[in-house]
Amino acid sequence: TAGANVGFGLELFGKELNDLGLSASIGSFSLFYNNYRGLGMSAGANLAFNSAMGAKGSFTAGIGLQSNSQSGITISPTFEFQYKSKFAETLGAESSGFRLNSGFSTRTGLQGLSINSVGRMKAKDDDKNTKSSGVSAISNDYSGISFAHQAYTPATNIPFTSYQFSFNLKPGTELFGNHPNLSFGGFYSRQYIAKADTTQLFPAYGYLYYQNAKSLSNALLDYNREKELMYHAHPPIPHIAIPSYTYDIYSITAEGSGGMFRPYRGDIGYMRDASVKSKSGDGSISLDLGAGNLVHAGADVRVNVATTENTLWRESNLMTPQIPFRSSDSTFEAVYFKNPAEKTINL
Repeated sequence: TAGANVGFGLELFGKELNDLGLSASIGSFSLFYNNYRGLGMSAGANLAFNSAMGAKGSFTAGIGLQSNSQSGITISPTFEFQYKSKFAETLGAESSGFRLNSGFSTRTGLQGLSINSVGRMKAKDDDKNTKSSGVSAISNDYSGISFAHQAYTPATNIPFTSYQFSFNLKPGTELFGNHPNLSFGGFYSRQYIAKADTTQLFPAYGYLYYQNAKSLSNALLDYNREKELMYHAHPPIPHIAIPSYTYDIYSITAEGSGGMFRPYRGDIGYMRDASVKSKSGDGSISLDLGAGNLVHAGADVRVNVATTENTLWRESNLMTPQIPFRSSDSTFEAVYFKNPAEKTINL
């Protein structure tokens, strides 16, 4: 991707807007080209207002507007308020308050909402050797909570095959133990879809038919994930992503009545991604040659072949056989429909 941009600024009576408690980026415009999406344009503006309320604290508000021909319009409001109080002083803080951030896109909707408690801590610096002392204020975020994240969309991964190769040559002379030399090197890498992997079958199953995907490792299940993180043991991750079922909601409209109902499952089950296996290779050759009154030569050849597989957790998983999705039979109903407001108890 390559691009260029131009912006406009504003001064009032020879002063920048920042000096007046107001900052703005008005009429920014950029033109860019992406080899996948093609030519695009974006324009935007940012406006922020910062007001100091004497000895009581500060207030900051801002809004950003960005229009992109490829990703739509994005609005990003911010709001921060800090206030000096006796409660903050008991915590050793100069002031305390909160910050609110959000974002909205015309393509993806609400992008997120976060609330943070903020404050300014006092740090006293006394240096008896230099006979200097002072108090500096350091801004700190105490804690925060984020929610309204964009939902995970079920998707399939394509099995890629990739390899890379590097070559190094170091020729030179060998004179009485000295080896003046030149060094030449090069590399090549490629990622592609192998012919055997160009056609992939991913049967998809929704909420009503989860049980039909039990024996299919390549099945695509319709669900969402919250707090998606890459799991690793060191440092330990305390939890994996939280799955949530995506069921349909049905509406009823009739003369004199109306309502809605949704399906419920009578089992627990577990969610997983479709199995995908990718292959990769890495190789390198290094040659070292010196000739003169003495001769030396050396070579270093390295080859690595790896396979990365994303599949169901089977080994040492005692829970999987106990809670699979079940099919309906004469004594069990896998799925039933009910009005969420219905005042009944299922036994």
